Amino acid sequence: MAEQTTKEIQTEEDNEVENNQPQQSASHDKQIPSEIRFNKNIKIYPYQRLSYLDKGPVKAYSAEGLNRTNNNLFALVCDRRLTPRRIASQKYANMRNLSLVKLVTSGKILWPDPAEEKYCFIYELTISKPLIEPTNKYPAMGRKPEDIIDSVVNPMIDLLTDMANKDLVHGEIWPGNIFYGGGGVGDKVTLGECLCLPASSNLPPLYEPVERALAAPEGKGGGSLSDDIYSFGVTLAVIMRSNTPEKGMTAEEIIQSKIEKGSYTTLLKDDRFSGAILELLRGLLYDDPNQRWTLEDIQAWQDGRRLSPKQSSPRIKAGRPILMEKKKYTRPELLSIDFVNYPVEAAKIIENDDLAQWIDRAIEDKTLKTKLEGVLKEINNLDQGTDFNHRLCVAVGSVLFPEMPVLYKSLRFNPRGFGKYMTYKYLDNGSIQEFTEVLRNYFPSFVIRSQKMHDSSALNSKFDAGRNFIKQTKMNMGLERCLYYFNPECQCLSPIVEKYYPITPEDLVEALEGVCASRLPKDIFDRHIVSFLSSKSKNNIDPYMADITASEPHRNYLGRLRVLATLQRRSRMKPFPSIAKWFLKNIDPLLDRFHDDKKKKLVKKEVERLVYKGDLAKIAELFDSKSIFEEDLGGFYLSMRQYKKLDEEKEKLLQKMEDARTFGRESGAQVASLFGLGIAAIVIVISAYVNFLKDGL
Repeated sequence: MAEQTTKEIQTEEDNEVENNQPQQSASHDKQIPSEIRFNKNIKIYPYQRLSYLDKGPVKAYSAEGLNRTNNNLFALVCDRRLTPRRIASQKYANMRNLSLVKLVTSGKILWPDPAEEKYCFIYELTISKPLIEPTNKYPAMGRKPEDIIDSVVNPMIDLLTDMANKDLVHGEIWPGNIFYGGGGVGDKVTLGECLCLPASSNLPPLYEPVERALAAPEGKGGGSLSDDIYSFGVTLAVIMRSNTPEKGMTAEEIIQSKIEKGSYTTLLKDDRFSGAILELLRGLLYDDPNQRWTLEDIQAWQDGRRLSPKQSSPRIKAGRPILMEKKKYTRPELLSIDFVNYPVEAAKIIENDDLAQWIDRAIEDKTLKTKLEGVLKEINNLDQGTDFNHRLCVAVGSVLFPEMPVLYKSLRFNPRGFGKYMTYKYLDNGSIQEFTEVLRNYFPSFVIRSQKMHDSSALNSKFDAGRNFIKQTKMNMGLERCLYYFNPECQCLSPIVEKYYPITPEDLVEALEGVCASRLPKDIFDRHIVSFLSSKSKNNIDPYMADITASEPHRNYLGRLRVLATLQRRSRMKPFPSIAKWFLKNIDPLLDRFHDDKKKKLVKKEVERLVYKGDLAKIAELFDSKSIFEEDLGGFYLSMRQYKKLDEEKEKLLQKMEDARTFGRESGAQVASLFGLGIAAIVIVISAYVNFLKDGL
């Protein structure tokens, strides 16, 4: 199932909007209201676009706060395919730094075009235009260092410090998301928001470390403070430089240049800086995160202390190249990146020892060779069935380029970004066969282990659990369970509630009420709903899982009823008369359990009474009551005994009647015989007497 993004209103939306004046559509569609209420105190204007605040597929709209000190707001309406950072929004809301656009509130909203629920964020509109146009791929602003210390450098350092204290990773620090203040160029800048999309998904590759730039936008994962520091360094370089040495290069070519020459040379090859600002740039732009400046280093620089320059360890370069698909490689990183493009050729140079010999003779790194041998031994002990070459390339690539993300067939993701990446692909085109292959195999563990993540054990356990889910066919398992397990922020993706955006079990019940109010669906539970509830609310659904998946229709019915009733009762939710109507419509399998027709009618009548109250818990209690079934069963057993007794009496009577008929026939025969003998005797006597008379005469 693929969700579509909000239909864009095309009325010069892509032009820059000056002085915070919103764009007005030329004509209004009568089906779309001119304003939408959000939480009763905020109005959003769907026809007033603020395109200079757009975030890729996420569109910005003018908004107004009612009864607020600052009523000038803007709304970012999220794309349903791209999971917003709702968990990070709690930390973001606690930020009190004036250099960060302020979050007012967030939540679901019924968007009119198309008519469906979406998630949106509301911010104070205190910013004007960004430092550069987001479409500017090769910016060079040529600002002097002394002109930006107070307006850009110091505010951003203070903001990075505050975010670190809140354990918040921004993920979108670049000039296209940094805005001038209300006074213009000389004022302190304000950093834009970072919540409406997966982390870094709207960040151009130029501003990211190589390992993150290699991943798909939706599959980069949450990132780290070190990644934000690198993005800050690139941002400063872009603001101050006068030349763009990477102009005309593709993203792949920029990545290659960073690997071969380093980020500083790639970005600032033709510019010359000196003094403190040069020290800052070099510290921020180290490609090795272990050498890159920390926040403490940056603060020391800000305080005027001069730091001893760190010695940059150059990337490995072989003395002679290795050939793959007629292309020469001297950098192990570039070779491993291209493995995904030539898996058959890559497998050949790995299996015929060309790669091992190249490492041994051209690179002369015994540690690297030992790691390669260990990985080859390990992966060769695993299943070597279909697509083994692709899995082999991932495993060996983790040795040649430990920071590299998982590059498997068409997939590009960091292990922490797997869940949101899978969600996006599922909603975008519904084709996630390759994700299933990833879950069925062990090769992501090679990448997790090579990157020495602090949560490596937890990540490996997570993929192990996903592998277990995918092997099971239970209703709360399979791929659906993996979607919610790997992406806890994912809304329920069931087609039953496709126009809604349920993010909690309570939201889901509300959505089912809305669905049942418009039409009574064939079923109100499917694999998505069961998996979603099992991931979010195990205590409310798992005790009834045996009933939900049972083959007996009445157990299915009771399982669904008990789950929803439990949620309604424990969360103290409002009545759900429409859901109750669904249960009334589908009550026959449960009524069929009753033996007494009168009891059936009484139970159905009681359910009909409770339907209008919408109290699912009361309906469930009705069927959970032992007395109602014991009474019906007791009456049934009593009727059976009475029937048996009557049946026995009937048999006795029939037997007696049969015996009576037999006795009559036997007695009649005897009487007839005696009567016949008597008549015969009389006839004989009369005949003898007549003969005697004749003889006497």
